[in-house]
Amino acid sequence: VEATDFGASYGVGDEVPPRTQLSWDGSNPTFEADARSYDRLCVDPGRPGISIREEIAKRAPTPEVGRLPGASGLTGLPQRLWYSSATTIPPFSLTFTDPGTGLAFVVEAHAWIAEFRWDFGDGTTLTSSFPGSEADPAAAHTYEAKGIYDLTVEVDWIGEWRIYEVGSVPPPWSSVPDGPTIIDIDQFLVEEIVGRRS
Repeated sequence: VEATDFGASYGVGDEVPPRTQLSWDGSNPTFEADARSYDRLCVDPGRPGISIREEIAKRAPTPEVGRLPGASGLTGLPQRLWYSSATTIPPFSLTFTDPGTGLAFVVEAHAWIAEFRWDFGDGTTLTSSFPGSEADPAAAHTYEAKGIYDLTVEVDWIGEWRIYEVGSVPPPWSSVPDGPTIIDIDQFLVEEIVGRRS
């Protein structure tokens, strides 16, 4: 099968990695040209193929984090955070042509975020299932000591995909067995609140 979008190819009868080398959910669609089921289209066992997981990662936005009260924080004052990038990847398609039969195939996929993991850099972590907003933050944390902290958000993507011959009825969606995790790390300055006598 020639992956016209990416310049990788394999032919009917070529080997694909055995299931033990991949993450399988047991319900992956079958590619009609060689009646095999897989989550990666491979040239041969030693060469890279096309991974739906990697295609989702390519399309996933760089995480952007909103913060209140601002870009820096103060000790003893809660810092409120939310994820402000897109949380879904709209359906996209890849086209393939089998050089042996001349049949054309379509792979479709779409994805969304399943979980957000926040690490505040001071030993405190938090997990949320929603991105939050300025009005309803996904995470909040109060720093007790001044310093520069590594503020990290890890975003877990999941999705669905399917493959079918052009002109045929698309089959049901199958889950992406192992979606990508996109990580963003920012340095966050926390200053100390200093009281002043009047």
